[in-house]
Amino acid sequence: MTFISFASFGQADCLCGKLFDDNLQKPDTVIKINSIDSYAMCGYFENDFISEFTVTKCGDENILDFYGATLNYKIKIDADTLKLIDYRFLSNDLNKFEKIPWAIDMYCQSNGQTIHKRRIIFKKNKSIIYSDKFQKEWDDEIKDDWSTNNKLILWTFFISLDNKENFEKYFKNYRDTFRIGGERAEYYNELLKMYDEYRK
Repeated sequence: MTFISFASFGQADCLCGKLFDDNLQKPDTVIKINSIDSYAMCGYFENDFISEFTVTKCGDENILDFYGATLNYKIKIDADTLKLIDYRFLSNDLNKFEKIPWAIDMYCQSNGQTIHKRRIIFKKNKSIIYSDKFQKEWDDEIKDDWSTNNKLILWTFFISLDNKENFEKYFKNYRDTFRIGGERAEYYNELLKMYDEYRK
């Protein structure tokens, strides 16, 4: 699997596809897969990551997909496939938060058509389990008017991934149990989407 340097490729006739208007813009970078296929990437690059971006097959006017500003991806090439590695801000040990690979989006060509597939690649940390300490933090949080415990949200997320039958009620009912707002509400909503995707 090859990592892409964002400044490596350029192609004069490759443009970003139409998203919000009819203007076709020059791409930030062009990913050349082989002698025939290339993709235009248009978005915000920071270090090794790209966010709020579109993917367009060179030669097409319409985009293949749009990825929002809250998402962070790394670009890689494997054989004739463009791979976008989806990183999420998680904490496998409930202490240190870091960007962890969550899923992979794959684009390839077959009989003149672009095929897009996505699969989860996240590996659960089995050490994060239900315990008396978890129950105590849960009970203590209920005593407060607002939930301010990001660790508790993550803990319910992880133990529900491990054991849906017994613990999903904690995660799925978090917002019914606690009052949360602002960034915590946004974070919880994102975790809900990830949980549903993981469970498919």
